[in-house]
Amino acid sequence: MNDIGTVNDQVVDSVNSVNTLLAGQSPAHAFAMLDTVMAETLGMAMYNAVNRQQNAGMVNSAAVTAACARMLNAYPPAPAPDPAPPPPPPPTVHALPPPTPAPSGDAMVKTAFSQGGNAITVLQGAAASAGAVAQEANDDLQSLAKLAAMPPAGASTATAKAATAAPAAAGTPAGTAASGTVASGAPAPVVTATPQANAANPANNPTTHS
Repeated sequence: MNDIGTVNDQVVDSVNSVNTLLAGQSPAHAFAMLDTVMAETLGMAMYNAVNRQQNAGMVNSAAVTAACARMLNAYPPAPAPDPAPPPPPPPTVHALPPPTPAPSGDAMVKTAFSQGGNAITVLQGAAASAGAVAQEANDDLQSLAKLAAMPPAGASTATAKAATAAPAAAGTPAGTAASGTVASGAPAPVVTATPQANAANPANNPTTHS
């Protein structure tokens, strides 16, 4: 049995063994803690880097979107107004021409004579043309009168037959009367009158052609 002031050898041995164990395991624990802290630090650094990269990408996308929206909403600059036209030149004032002097009496007489001569020339030309037209109308009238006085071929044969049959039926001489002839044997006069010809030429009165 040990004394009160002394420690049991077994206790001392156990404490020494524990100290030795702790001293031997402390480096391992230290390195383990160091490795753990290092791993956690590296993980946090990588997480922060990835998070920072994502935030930078979002900021860039937002900046590009805002810039595009501004560009789309921006109105084009208004064109510059046209320059003002130059003022018109001041109006020019022209002096009125002086009044024309009144023509003298001799000049007026000469003018009147020249105008009268021109009028007479025009009237003479109109009269000559009217006379030519009237002469042509008179010639046409004479031709028509001659054509109207000549009996057609069929009508002369019928007239001769009627003249031959009439004396036999009425008991009169053959030479007494005939269709379209006078009793004396002379053809009936043909009278032609045309109002247009008489108006154009007073000399074209109704004429009698035998």
